[in-house]
Amino acid sequence: MYYLSIEESAMKYPLSYKNIARSIPFLSFIAFPLYAQETTELEQITVQESATAEVNKTSPTVISKSATTIQNEMIRDTRDLVRYTTDVGISDNGRFLKGFAMRGVEDNRVGISIDGVSLPDSEENSLYARYGNFNNSRLSIDPELIQTIDIVRGSDSFNAGSGSLGGGVNYNTLDPQHIVKAGNSVGALLRGSYASKNREWVRTLGIGYVGEKFDALLMYSQRTGHEFKSRGSGPEFRYSSSQHPDPVTQRFHNYLAKMNYQINDNQRIGLTLNGQTGGRYIDERSYTLMGSQWREADDQNERLNANLYYIYAPSTGWLAYSKFDLDYQKTDLAAVNYKGGRHFTTDAKELNEIYLN
Repeated sequence: MYYLSIEESAMKYPLSYKNIARSIPFLSFIAFPLYAQETTELEQITVQESATAEVNKTSPTVISKSATTIQNEMIRDTRDLVRYTTDVGISDNGRFLKGFAMRGVEDNRVGISIDGVSLPDSEENSLYARYGNFNNSRLSIDPELIQTIDIVRGSDSFNAGSGSLGGGVNYNTLDPQHIVKAGNSVGALLRGSYASKNREWVRTLGIGYVGEKFDALLMYSQRTGHEFKSRGSGPEFRYSSSQHPDPVTQRFHNYLAKMNYQINDNQRIGLTLNGQTGGRYIDERSYTLMGSQWREADDQNERLNANLYYIYAPSTGWLAYSKFDLDYQKTDLAAVNYKGGRHFTTDAKELNEIYLN
């Protein structure tokens, strides 16, 4: 340590502001030496996280529609699903429904899946698309067979697959426990509805069984309807000048079957089948420029999804849960287009061309 006598310095040198100012840096240097702080080592912290295939329903980007919400909001088709969601829409050109629109993208950029299995993308021939001879719509499933619907806004390639830049929509089908009440072994569902906006009837029938080790479910839904109503007025022309929508007649059949068997406390096996068949017949009056010409289109679609799974969840050991899935999917889209003219005296339709795609 260093010491300095102020008295001795004051006797030799008279005090002045100038001398004091000069001595302050010197005193600070010799009287207060600096010491380096001792090094402190922190304990190592390891953070681990694993990705999961389940959707985080608490995320602000996820909208989850439960069975109660589906009933309260009267969700009967794809349009009803996004009725109260301002930042999610549908991609529809009148004749074809091409999925959803999110975050500025639509069609194939928004994934659609049923029980985790992605539905195929739509295909469009850019050269012949303007003629309207192709059925480039995207398939879906009847909400009558759905328990919950998860809408994920934003890219989620892990769950929705690559290419789903805008987001994804996942439909989760019903289970036998959703029809059979607690304490019962057998349950049934019979429901019907009518929508005046397109004169559509929906008829749903289901039966379920829940036993000690075996449970099963059978569901069937049928839709029959027509074109949507419009505020257009005036006479109905048979060409593009008409302000009324083209007449449409549609019919769709949807089915769902599930069987599950509990082998023991640690093993479970099950089989799921769901599909859709149907068609939409359209009198395309808006396509022709003259009333002497006519064109009609018959759009048909068919889809089959099958899933076989096995679950092994031991109560002890290093393995806690494992699931093996085998999925099969087949889809078919077709369009049959009829074109021709009208007889100049009887006004009867005369067929000239048939396009099958």
